[in-house]
Order: sequence, then structure tokens, then C-alpha cells
Amino acid sequence: MHDRLDHDFMKDDPRNGCADEAALGAALRALPTHAPARDLWPDMAARVRRRGAVRRTIWFTLPAAFAA
Repeated sequence: MHDRLDHDFMKDDPRNGCADEAALGAALRALPTHAPARDLWPDMAARVRRRGAVRRTIWFTLPAAFAA
């Protein structure tokens, strides 16, 4: 299958179905506003810190338990 671009269709010609800049701007302004999602980085950073603490504890206590 050949994936060829149709350059004649991609021109800024309203007859080809492409919207001009004013119509595109109006369509974008008509879209509903959406608030960004809650920032998940603080939760993820806390989880990474807890995991690191658990791993350090295991790597310290496991050899000590074996030695005892």
C-alpha cells in the first residue's frame, strides 16, 4: 500500500474542504473550556520516596538477619 499525500487537496482552498483561518479560529473559540487535570507529580514523588525507604530498609535488615 502506497501512502501518498494529495498535495492538491491540502491547499488552502475553501472549495477543497479546508477551512480558512478565520473559520478555524471561530471553531476553536467555540470549543468548551476545560480545566487541566490535577497535578499528579507530588503523589508520584511521595510514592517513589516511600519505595526507596522500604528498599533501603530491606537491603539493610536482610543481610543483618542473615548474619545473625
